Amino acid sequence: MALELRDVTCRYPGQTDPLLRNLSLSVEKGSFTMLLGSKELTLGEDDAIPLGSNGAGKSSILSLLTGRLKPESGAAFCDGTEIPALPPRSRAVKIATVFQNTEHLPDFTVGELVMLGRNPYRPRFGAPSAEDCRIVADVLERMALTPFEQRSVLQLSGGERQRVMIAAALARQSDYLLLDEPTAAADPAYRIRLIRILQSLPWHPGILMTTHDIAAASVFASRILMLHGGRILADGPPDSVL
Repeated sequence: MALELRDVTCRYPGQTDPLLRNLSLSVEKGSFTMLLGSKELTLGEDDAIPLGSNGAGKSSILSLLTGRLKPESGAAFCDGTEIPALPPRSRAVKIATVFQNTEHLPDFTVGELVMLGRNPYRPRFGAPSAEDCRIVADVLERMALTPFEQRSVLQLSGGERQRVMIAAALARQSDYLLLDEPTAAADPAYRIRLIRILQSLPWHPGILMTTHDIAAASVFASRILMLHGGRILADGPPDSVL
């Protein structure tokens, strides 16, 4: 079982050079992969590679894996089925994603927003089941959000809203979890706490997380993908990539 890109090329409208070029990768169920970018690379003996840079195409890879972005060529697959062919509900059950933008959230309480993560499992307009409530309560506790359960998300800081969006994704208990820079604005203690939470999820999703945090990737990732020039430059355990 895997989430895959096979020989994918994509570019922004009006862009001459592809953002991603004939790129292939896979995220297996139960794996923890961190995706870093190297925007500039030269091969001189004393040259350094700037890791984790913006503009490398990391977020585009997540968009391709969710079906939000269509490739110019190649295809994205989830467990052998092309992602655009999956019905929306099935896709939502299989793949949960957390992107960075938390500016336009509805005026829901934290508990209500996290409960939205359970929507793919419920009949339309159906009330939450006892199992839904148990899962949401567990996720709120894992993410240290129980004290905020009845508070409007609009009253929270940007970092707190990001935690709520991660909690909503965890409540879905999907086979694959994609996170775009989930610790970008967080302090070091929270970064470590979040990674340990992700590592200990009992349903063992395949996790792909984009990050600038080289130190965290070197310690916690079981696998690192290094992206450069629209291609995978390196793929392997931290000690073979960094």
